[in-house]
Amino acid sequence: MPATIKLEDVIHISSIGNIAIFKVVSGVLKPNMKATIGNDTVTVKTIQLNRKNVDEAMHGASYGAHFENSQLKVLQDLKGSEINFK
Repeated sequence: MPATIKLEDVIHISSIGNIAIFKVVSGVLKPNMKATIGNDTVTVKTIQLNRKNVDEAMHGASYGAHFENSQLKVLQDLKGSEINFK
């Protein structure tokens, strides 16, 4: 099932990588789902809610996710935008 998120913020943690703060608009986001952002295919590595790893992100709460193969500047430019994952 596809998922759409609204990107609220992006931070970079040197020991982890880029972390996206988002809300789910529709569907359910799970690790290993992919989205094309610019020329890159971004993969969800982990999802957190209240600093605890969770298996999925659903509509309602703000989550954080580690995106593999993401570029910080590209994600920052997308703040406020919706991103579709499959």
